[in-house]
Amino acid sequence: MGLSTRRIQQLRELGLPFNGRGRIHLVDGYQWLLQYQKPETESLQEAKLRKLSAEANLREIELKETEGHLINRQEIIEAIQKSLLQLRIRLLSIPTKLSPVLAVEANAALTKNILEDEIHKALSELSLMQFQPQSKKPR
Repeated sequence: MGLSTRRIQQLRELGLPFNGRGRIHLVDGYQWLLQYQKPETESLQEAKLRKLSAEANLREIELKETEGHLINRQEIIEAIQKSLLQLRIRLLSIPTKLSPVLAVEANAALTKNILEDEIHKALSELSLMQFQPQSKKPR
């Protein structure tokens, strides 16, 4: 069988069939050994299939990234942070910009309209901002 004495003892403990005289029955022994080794072969094949599948998925992701169908998560976070910072700056500038106009205004409805118009302008600016992905770095 090409196995050491110790390995045969281990296999015997696992159920390798022996005849009454302590010898391996040739046909039964080979059949048992093939059956015993079969799950290992299948798990190796499954591992190879998983590896091939993972490599294929990775290539698909790289292709989509190259074609511009995928955007880096960090780039999106940075773009949102930039937009929110610009909105914050724009909204905080409203009191400075409108205080001279509103100080002389006695009509509450007109004051409200002036404030609403300025807030809508700030929000419109935000809605016009476009995400610009960073250029790809060569690998």
